[in-house]
Parts: sequence; C-alpha cells; structure tokens
Amino acid sequence: MSRSLPPYRYVSHVEQREGVRSGSPCVAGTGIRAVYPARLVLEAGQAPEQVAADLDLELADVYAAVAFYLDNREAMEAEEAQREALAESLRHDLPQSRSA
Repeated sequence: MSRSLPPYRYVSHVEQREGVRSGSPCVAGTGIRAVYPARLVLEAGQAPEQVAADLDLELADVYAAVAFYLDNREAMEAEEAQREALAESLRHDLPQSRSA
C-alpha cells in the first residue's frame, strides 16, 4: 500500500538583494534585516510569536531569521559592528546642536 505525501512548500525566508538595506540579508519580501528579529529573540528574550506579531511577519520568517543568524553569526556580527562604527563616526562628524 503506497501512500502519497502532500506537496511541501519550500520557501526561502531570507534573501539578499542589491540595493535593499545595502545588501544585508533581509526577511524575504521585506526590508527587515534578518539580524533584527533574530536579536529580538536571542538577545532581548522576546517570544518568536510576539516578534512575528510586532513586525508583521510569519512565525516561520522569525525562526528562519534566527536560524540564518545562528548559521552566519560571525559575519552578521562583523557587519553590525561596521554599521555601528559608521553610525558613530557620522554622529561624531555632525555639528552639535545648541540648546538655547
């Protein structure tokens, strides 16, 4: 007796596109960098269900972002460090606002 399985849907939840968030890996179809929901779950301790609801993502997208982050942690942390260094240098170069 042969049993046929239902067709599975294979979805790429994380993508990298030229011109979208400077080429950073993003949740597919969004501009949300994959590192963001991953860090909310792993570092801020938020429940994946809450992150999905807050960011208007599918739960599978959040888990995929977490898995992608864990698979690429060193590269993603290096990219974040570069972003933070650039932001700090830009803040430093901006003229200070004066309080009246």
